[in-house]
Amino acid sequence: MSTTPVDQRVYLGRIERLRQQARDEGWHAVVLVPGANMRYYTGLPQHLYQGTVLALLVVDGESVLFAPGYMEAAATRIGSMDKIVTYSHDESPDSALAGLVSLIESDRLRFALDFRSVNLATLELLQSVAPEMVYEDAGALMARARMAKEHHEVRVIAEAARLLDIGMESGQRAIREAATEVEVHNAIEDALRRLGFSGQMIVCVASGERSDRPHMATSTRTLRPGDVLWIDIAVEHRGYFARIARTFVLGQMSAELAEVYQVVLAAQQALREGANPGMTGAQIQSRAAAIVHKRGFGDHCSHKAGHGIGLELYEQPELVPQADEPLPENTTLCVEAGIYLPAIGGVKIADSVGMFAEGSCSLTRFRRNLSTPKSKYVV
Repeated sequence: MSTTPVDQRVYLGRIERLRQQARDEGWHAVVLVPGANMRYYTGLPQHLYQGTVLALLVVDGESVLFAPGYMEAAATRIGSMDKIVTYSHDESPDSALAGLVSLIESDRLRFALDFRSVNLATLELLQSVAPEMVYEDAGALMARARMAKEHHEVRVIAEAARLLDIGMESGQRAIREAATEVEVHNAIEDALRRLGFSGQMIVCVASGERSDRPHMATSTRTLRPGDVLWIDIAVEHRGYFARIARTFVLGQMSAELAEVYQVVLAAQQALREGANPGMTGAQIQSRAAAIVHKRGFGDHCSHKAGHGIGLELYEQPELVPQADEPLPENTTLCVEAGIYLPAIGGVKIADSVGMFAEGSCSLTRFRRNLSTPKSKYVV
């Protein structure tokens, strides 16, 4: 599955929009550190770097990448920065960084950072070279910018979603009596690796009484007749995440869990089909909550109804009652419904969904209602 490399003009446009927003806020510069925001605005990857790496976007000046020398070739190739300033590993970055900061003409510097992603060491370094600096949080501003995906971003997330459908099919085929959760887990990973997928993959399989909580790591538990089992998979494909979750049962499902399944199915369908641009996270969440509470399972749903998905597996927005900001077109979400009965089991269904002008669209397509007369998997 291939994707055309992102044109550097995309990054230049994002940087210019960020500069204008910073100008409106009265900031002198925006500092980006390794992570999703640096990837979004500069095209530099998110993996851990050796040494201090900063992108300094001067509002009325240049955009400068400050990094160890080994990164110069890669940054030059992407071409999103006006200037690249490097230092060697046998020298302290302090003096080079101080020289950069001194180019900003102001007695009292107002620097914007994403407080959630910057670490203490970076803050201390900045403070040591510019003690007059005032730090302000630009995290919410950057999160809003990343919510509305561009067309090429949606394409990549859709490609990731197709990988998830293949992985879930492989997981279902591995479910059998006496198999272990690990064997189901490995079947999913093996199927995707055989396709040539080499990105980050997160697979969680929980069965029987272990499925009674929404977040469980895969174990060596052996599957038994009557077990309910949920599979939750996320993959990072070309820098972007997608996620899916489905619930199965080995043999005949109990009447209690069969009812739970139908409630979860209806609640998740309400989320999938009702997530439209202009709605708030709270309005979307309320569609599922109304169904779950009406059926008497409100005390057994222990997670939010969904979250944004993109350069990070969990990003803005959140589908929670407090989320009162209208969501823009082309927001991508993971919408999930789940009910978990202590010591009995749980049911979870989740999909990656796009909110487009023409309505919502599920990017993950693996079947949800698995109750067919010919299948031994009742759901």
